[in-house]
Amino acid sequence: MLNPGSPPPNPPRGFCSRSSRAPHVSAELLSDLLKKRPKETDGIESVIVVDNVPCVGADRLEKLQNVIRKIFSKFGKIQTEHYPMTEEKKTKG
Repeated sequence: MLNPGSPPPNPPRGFCSRSSRAPHVSAELLSDLLKKRPKETDGIESVIVVDNVPCVGADRLEKLQNVIRKIFSKFGKIQTEHYPMTEEKKTKG
């Protein structure tokens, strides 16, 4: 137990508190992070939501995805795709 007014005990050798440690990031890592940083042009100004897609199981999912890609790739590069699935592993439609 510390006595009031006594100095705190010395920390163990090699101990470095978070507050005294400056974050160290290598220049190489930082440059990689900055390359991946989202740009203003990466926004979602062009979003397509397709409703009433057939409900299919995992065995037919790849075929469904290929058909949808074929249709919508005519209009530009597809950035991301998401097919919501039920607990029974079927598309929600």
